[in-house]
Amino acid sequence: MSFKSTVWKYFEVSKKDIRFCICLLCKAILSRGGYCPKTFTTSVIRRHLKKKHLVEYVLIEIESDKKKIIETSTVSTSSDSEIKKQLTLVESINKKRLWNINDHRAIKIHNRIEEMMALDIQPYTIVDLGFRKLIKEICPNYQIPSRSYLSENIVPQIYDNLFNLIKSNISSASYISLTTDIWTANSSNVAFISMTAHWLNNEFSQHRSVLRVMHFPESQIGKNISESLHKGLLSFEIPHTKIHIVLRDNAANMVAGVRDSGFKSMPCFIHTIQLCIHDSILSQQSVKEILVCCRRLATHFHHSPTAAAKLEELQEQLGSNKHMLIQDVTTRWNSSYNMIERMLDQRVPLATYTADHATQSTLNSFLWRLLDKVFHILEPFKTLTVNLSEREAFLSDVIPSIMALKVFFNPALVCEAFLSINTLVEQLKESIDKRLSIFLHDKYLSFHFL
Repeated sequence: MSFKSTVWKYFEVSKKDIRFCICLLCKAILSRGGYCPKTFTTSVIRRHLKKKHLVEYVLIEIESDKKKIIETSTVSTSSDSEIKKQLTLVESINKKRLWNINDHRAIKIHNRIEEMMALDIQPYTIVDLGFRKLIKEICPNYQIPSRSYLSENIVPQIYDNLFNLIKSNISSASYISLTTDIWTANSSNVAFISMTAHWLNNEFSQHRSVLRVMHFPESQIGKNISESLHKGLLSFEIPHTKIHIVLRDNAANMVAGVRDSGFKSMPCFIHTIQLCIHDSILSQQSVKEILVCCRRLATHFHHSPTAAAKLEELQEQLGSNKHMLIQDVTTRWNSSYNMIERMLDQRVPLATYTADHATQSTLNSFLWRLLDKVFHILEPFKTLTVNLSEREAFLSDVIPSIMALKVFFNPALVCEAFLSINTLVEQLKESIDKRLSIFLHDKYLSFHFL
């Protein structure tokens, strides 16, 4: 069956039901948009191609445009002969002429390229070689400018437009809450400080914008942090009286910096429950040894392509999920939980591998059972982290979350299933009582809860 539309290059009609077609690229089954041949359209499959297979979509659009040009430039004079329409000299010159760099059509594409680089966090090297060939094929009249032109002209213009838009939106807000943090980039060992604003508009719709992500070479003391916060607010002309509350981590320098700025602040609840885990996870020797074994196993497969290939082969043979092992990282939330969860998921392939290959670490049946208990005792922390990381999470969720942890851990202390990790359970309970009490006794939080 032949079709006129170029989109059918990537689709075929379903043999079971002609009302549906199959994508040859991803095997997705799509409706043809009707119930009989007279009502079938290509709208659905075109949208699928544009959304899922952008490169192929661009190619068929180019092919379709070329086809239309040929059809419109050909005049039928008889059934046996055709005469092609000859372009005028002006039309021929304009077709090949490159747009000026300041042409409104070129500027529109400049902006789209820079927006793509910003949204996808791409380097300027993306506009070289292959990307230039793609643009030349899609839009022959457009020439990508130099990197310096993009960075010195287009980026500042986009920044100024976005800055003014955020500033205008914030100015209409009655109150603003801030979140701030300091971190060091692993790739360059350079420190940065960020400040994000959160507010409600007149329709009670929630909004947020990152106001600053600045290089922070100064000593990370309270005074310098306070000065950075003041500069950020000053640049957006936000009065201090508009600041409702500042959310920060538990580090002493951040506490001091926000306090010196004169703002009311709250520690990040998720960061605090992660500290509870860090306080306790290594309190029991047997648990500590299991985590060491898990890390060594993960390292073994990460550093040995041969071992990784063998594990993948075993996963295929045993019908297990084809997942790589996860290595925990101290600064990453729920890192130990994620590592343990993946180990338990790959228990059978790992046991099979270690039975036939010498490794630095192995887990016997007792240790696997112990690992499963640790997994279940850490599960509430993972659940809370995921739920309270949602954009719709509120301060009023904090106190119920703490009470839920207490309800879980009070019986866990005497539960027979957790007797083999009772030291870990006791330490977690003690850390919860100690670190989370600040939230239970905070009048501000209690008001929101009520």
